[in-house]
Amino acid sequence: MQYLSGKEAMAAIAALPDGWTEDGMTKQALEQATKVAAFAVANAHPNGMPLCASDLAKQYQGRGTI
Repeated sequence: MQYLSGKEAMAAIAALPDGWTEDGMTKQALEQATKVAAFAVANAHPNGMPLCASDLAKQYQGRGTI
């Protein structure tokens, strides 16, 4: 999952069956981790510039700072 774009990651997670789990990681936890990563790349730069052009990251741009 770490090498997929946000959009690809969300699609891959959505394709997992409900109740999926691996090594204690749930489908919900994967989705949340993807959103946290998108927020981080959208807001981590001190000048407010996103660190990538991901559509998912754009959804979180300007929603706060890290």
